[in-house]
Amino acid sequence: MVGDRPVLTKNPALKLLVSANKTKAESSGSSEMNDVRKARVADYQRRLLSNLDELIESYWDLPNHAGKVILWFRLHDDAAAPSHTPKSLLNTINCINLAPWRGGYLIEIGLTGLDELKTRVQSPPKGALPDIANILAIESFPDALGQEFKQRLKELETLSKDEQGYSWFLLSLAPYKDARSRDEAEKSLKTLLSSGFVLTAPDEVSSEAIPVPIEESTPATSQQVLSFSTEQFATTQIVAGLSEANQLEKLILSGSIGRWEAISQPIGVSPGDGQEPDSPLPNIENAPIVAVVDGGYHRNFYRYAIAWDEDKLVSDGDADRRHGNVITALVVDASGWSSNLAIPNFPCRVGIVQAVPARNRLVSPPLTPNRIARHLAEAMSRHDDTFVWNFSANLDQEAHPFDVSELAHSLRQVARHFNKLLVISSGNRTGKAPERISPPADCDSALVVAGRSHDMFGQVDDACHVSRSGFGPDVMFKPDLSWFSRHRIPGGNEETGSSFAAPLVSRLAAHCFANLNEPTPDLVRGLLLNAADQPAGKFCRYRGYGSPIRIPEPWNCPENTVILSWKAEMQAGMEYLWPNIAIPPSMLRNGKLAGRIRLIAILDPTIQRLGDEYFSSRVQVSIGWRDATSNKWKNLLGVDKPETYEHVARKDEQKWQPVQFFDKVFKRTNVDVDQLSVRAQIYWRHKFMYDANILQEREHPVTFVLSLESEEKSADTYNQFRQLMGINVDTLTTEIDVEVQ
Repeated sequence: MVGDRPVLTKNPALKLLVSANKTKAESSGSSEMNDVRKARVADYQRRLLSNLDELIESYWDLPNHAGKVILWFRLHDDAAAPSHTPKSLLNTINCINLAPWRGGYLIEIGLTGLDELKTRVQSPPKGALPDIANILAIESFPDALGQEFKQRLKELETLSKDEQGYSWFLLSLAPYKDARSRDEAEKSLKTLLSSGFVLTAPDEVSSEAIPVPIEESTPATSQQVLSFSTEQFATTQIVAGLSEANQLEKLILSGSIGRWEAISQPIGVSPGDGQEPDSPLPNIENAPIVAVVDGGYHRNFYRYAIAWDEDKLVSDGDADRRHGNVITALVVDASGWSSNLAIPNFPCRVGIVQAVPARNRLVSPPLTPNRIARHLAEAMSRHDDTFVWNFSANLDQEAHPFDVSELAHSLRQVARHFNKLLVISSGNRTGKAPERISPPADCDSALVVAGRSHDMFGQVDDACHVSRSGFGPDVMFKPDLSWFSRHRIPGGNEETGSSFAAPLVSRLAAHCFANLNEPTPDLVRGLLLNAADQPAGKFCRYRGYGSPIRIPEPWNCPENTVILSWKAEMQAGMEYLWPNIAIPPSMLRNGKLAGRIRLIAILDPTIQRLGDEYFSSRVQVSIGWRDATSNKWKNLLGVDKPETYEHVARKDEQKWQPVQFFDKVFKRTNVDVDQLSVRAQIYWRHKFMYDANILQEREHPVTFVLSLESEEKSADTYNQFRQLMGINVDTLTTEIDVEVQ
């Protein structure tokens, strides 16, 4: 009986100890010849043949390397789903599907392959007709990349230049798979760069890779699966200084590069200056540590809170010392600085990583993404006791609509390898639309934090007018969270910026790590997201999922709530079912479900960098039950079998988002059972890029957080659930204070 058990002074979140039932999943996805495609296939076939004639006739005028060119197969908007990859058309052609790009695909092909393709389009087998009906046009990839360059020309002309008059760029080699073509493209690029360009010293280019093995990223089609230390970045990325923007266009049109990115330094909001508080915090010597990656700490008052101080990536003369001082102060004592705001009292110690330069101070050599990531990797390797790393600085630009930034990608790889949680500010508006988040806020594994205003009572209110908003590349759901962005800072002034919201989340995350028995970054992310206050869990491009205030201590449960978490290693092609999750009696009214269910699943996805569409895998989750009579799945919440138009599903149904977040308040919903099940499945896209054994055998880590909440605040939901689940659950937290009654 519940009354025979010790009464917990706190209700720790629980861990599910039951393994999933696994069954072979049904196949899904279709490239069927529907009525729309039937109506247009003849017209598209004629256009495609004319298109191919032009390409064949002008073949040797196209940028080619060792007789191969890269073409962009531009697909119709209704062919975005992975099932519409044009494999039926291309599977007998002498060509290689390299990567997804801008809603289509990059194809490596020679003149013979183009002739074969023309013949196949003239007399297509039935299975190839849907592919033909999906192709809008075939274009030279360098020409398409050149058009993007022209659209960004005004932006490039405003880039900062160093003292010698150079703007700096990170150039990636064109993604040829053929070895001869790849070698020739690299030689061509180096030849072009040998005149009129400035390169960084060899040790700043060829050794850019981080000198520690990082988790697998993407296979370069049939090449070996590459780790971060040997990934193409070490041999196929070059840092170059350009004096004129048209020099970049020349490189693009040569067909030697496949991706380019302007190198920009992370910056923060310039705060005020002045005196600090005169009372140190008591009992902070055992507080958790947050690493502050910023402009260092250059005052005296919080010296007692510094746990460690790393070597400096940026000198004192170049560092944004003011900003570093402010972020450090907020991490240590945000509730003291802004005592009029409802900020929980979670003081932290700090580790100092001086890596952010002051605005308009160009560091030499350039602060490339890999220099920053390498410095953080070395720091993370030395501080096993520091799990949360606060990055309250952003590049002075918006995230690309398709491509994840190199800085975000590099930070992701480092953090994943060292099992650390990055907390990154969303960036601040510049007055230029569309004001998307700023890199590295496009880091998928980080908690990205936007600002939020406060009302007259010091409670959270509307979106912050200064913070940048979502979405990230390829409709990435960022920011994740939002919190107070206007604070009193050193000097007594008030400043507003997303930089100042991130430390609030970092503090809470650090205390969450400290209170969990076997914490992981994804578990902490899940618990903080579970505590977020956005109504119905609906993602907001300005506030993310809200502020983590719904549950004061996300690792503990209110009396009328139970939080249940578990982790699984999941393979594609299998359906996973966690059954027998008890419905607490306080959530049933005459057999009808009454209360809130929130289900969060966080996937560590397989990623690729050869094209866009960063994520190659996704998780699909739902909660419901299997009908005993019909054996059909009765879905309560989540995605069962999505049939929504692909582009709508990506934005409205979280498709291809590593974080799946579902929330619903049930008033009186019929349920035929007193136990629920969670169902999940892994799906792939870009299958042509991966070996068959990877597609079949790779295990994807997924972290689940399920919350059940009674509509009655005084309900004994937590204890009811623990009694019903018995030995199938355990606590997540490190210690439990008990009172024996």
